Amino acid sequence: MAMTFIEVDGNQAEVDFTVVARARHRQGLATALKAASLLALARRGVSRVRTGGSAENRGILAANRSLGFRIDEHWITMAAPAR
Repeated sequence: MAMTFIEVDGNQAEVDFTVVARARHRQGLATALKAASLLALARRGVSRVRTGGSAENRGILAANRSLGFRIDEHWITMAAPAR
């Protein structure tokens, strides 16, 4: 249904991705999963966690904001022009 992949390096962690099955979107699973992950990381002594999300994925951005993440950088993407 949902999973998150996190890389931990000492007291720092980075959430590489969080995914939820399409049939389960808009049920709060990403937020709950990230919250549980943050609690588990804190118990391990992790004091800094980074995450991201596409500007097009309003759901994960809202989840991140609700959990207290703040934006500290933006990615810039270049795409080939459509033919």
